[in-house]
Amino acid sequence: MLVSVLLVGALHAYQATYRQVVAQVVDEHAIVADVTWWDAAGVQQSGSVRTPLDRVSDTQTRIWLDPRGRPAPGPIGPVQIVFGFMLSAFSMSMGTRVALSWLRELRHRWIARKAVSELDRRWHHVVGKR
Repeated sequence: MLVSVLLVGALHAYQATYRQVVAQVVDEHAIVADVTWWDAAGVQQSGSVRTPLDRVSDTQTRIWLDPRGRPAPGPIGPVQIVFGFMLSAFSMSMGTRVALSWLRELRHRWIARKAVSELDRRWHHVVGKR
């Protein structure tokens, strides 16, 4: 649960500092695409972004820019938040399982040691009577 809250907080922080713009696709390859966009001052910028693209049309795509105006990866989405929650829940359950298994092993060792100690005490009591 805490991980989901942290991921949602990270998403809001990302959206507060990064901005999304529509860029013109200049050249698209298998892994990257070259794009151009207009910055806040009205100057045309260019850069490379990873594919697949978030298409607006055949020649335009949405891209995210970091605070310096450089292309950046997009924010995490709902799927990543749910996956993060499930992964953290699985990790916590496995950690709890290991801890309980370790405690059970300690309990068994303590019971075995106590039983052997009792048998040893009784043996010495029987041998002492002879």
